[in-house]
Amino acid sequence: MPTFRTAIVCLVFALAMHLTGAALCGAQQPGVQDYGRITQVPRAELDAWLKQEAAASGGDWDQGRYHLYIGFSTGHFGQDPVHAIAMRRIAFSLMNNSLAAGDRVTPIAWEMQTWDLGPAVTLTDDPASRAEFVNRVPYTPRSGSHGGHDIERVLYETVTKAIPADEAGSAIVILLTNSNASQAPTGERASLFGENNPKLAEALAAGHFRTPIVRKEFRLMAGAQPVTVGVAALFPERLVSLPGAAAAPRYPTFSRESWQPSADRPASGEALPNPVKPAAAVPQPAAPVAPARGGISPLVWALVAVAVVVGLLWAYRSSTSYRTYSADQSTKQPQPTAAPMGRPIPGSLTVLIGAAEQTLQPLTASSKWLLQRDETGAVTLADAAPDVAAPSGGPSAGTAIARLEFAENRDLRVSADSGAQFTDLNGPDPARLDSRTLTIAPGTKTFCRIVPAGSTSKTRLEVVYNTTSKIASKGSRA
Repeated sequence: MPTFRTAIVCLVFALAMHLTGAALCGAQQPGVQDYGRITQVPRAELDAWLKQEAAASGGDWDQGRYHLYIGFSTGHFGQDPVHAIAMRRIAFSLMNNSLAAGDRVTPIAWEMQTWDLGPAVTLTDDPASRAEFVNRVPYTPRSGSHGGHDIERVLYETVTKAIPADEAGSAIVILLTNSNASQAPTGERASLFGENNPKLAEALAAGHFRTPIVRKEFRLMAGAQPVTVGVAALFPERLVSLPGAAAAPRYPTFSRESWQPSADRPASGEALPNPVKPAAAVPQPAAPVAPARGGISPLVWALVAVAVVVGLLWAYRSSTSYRTYSADQSTKQPQPTAAPMGRPIPGSLTVLIGAAEQTLQPLTASSKWLLQRDETGAVTLADAAPDVAAPSGGPSAGTAIARLEFAENRDLRVSADSGAQFTDLNGPDPARLDSRTLTIAPGTKTFCRIVPAGSTSKTRLEVVYNTTSKIASKGSRA
């Protein structure tokens, strides 16, 4: 009969083979911040196109300041995460190098219609303003999404509902898609708004936007694989600077070292279309650049697998369960083992806070986490001590604004703390969501924004309760 030790060794070996096989077969899915998957961004072409269209509307790009509404078609995000990364790289390239302090940006999440409209962010020399936009762009499809995208309907909604009347002459709408033609969800006969819809024509005329809609495609590269991002855009007939914006030279713009997000920062040797400000007096080390072929080398994953094997075997040998006693030690008392962590709960949690993604597993009934906000306003997720109520002030890393724990029926309960509230709730069962508590069932995902007590700033939160476990490449464990 196999011994317990043999079983452990076999389990570790199987895990190592699974890790190595998945790595070598390319099975690892990219995370939302795996920007290295896109190895070439047409920055100069993007920048030149934007300036050309602005000039066609009579805008003074160098002196004026404008409001860009940047929309992300999310219906295909789940099936094509690399294309989603490509769309974000286009948006972030424009924000960090084509725009400047004084411009405004508003993120839009859309599919067959607009499903989330972020607040307008006025860019300043403080990188936190660009980080706010990064945190508010969509990273997943709409909850319950069936795919598809209706470009003309979303343009109509943006012109009639999102753009203030006094900014219509300063507004530029850029919708990013995987196809420049509107498409109904696969297998469905949804009614499309239509480019010749009289409502759209009336709205564009009333807002004094140029017609026809400007359509363009940009080609990026994911290693040797091309990735095409379509753009449907609106420009005013006469582009004017934002009301109250002081005329000033736009360039040099934000420094390369302050690029947001830092994981998307271009390599130091990569040419940028526009001049940038010099680095700060105390430059920060540049973020590592992904290999040109994109992704993480299979050899690295194989080495990680070996390291996991060695680490688990060392932990096994060091544990109190692995002891031998000689005759003169037989009277010694065994060392106490750690208290049990609670019954296992199958599955895993994927938590997205702004642009940061964490995978939490394995799960037990005692698993608890805290959402914390530090003095800079950044929100992070940290483990809380099992079966111990966390102090209302939170650990030293910041002030607790919410806590995550499991109910008896295995639902995940997210409870607001310290006067915080949940807004913009989106989930499969609205009756289980309110401003103080989110109840999330296995196999579902919930999206919301968190507003800490005494603050008007919102942080995007999405929790996906997976019914199966997955290998965590980021984040903490339960």
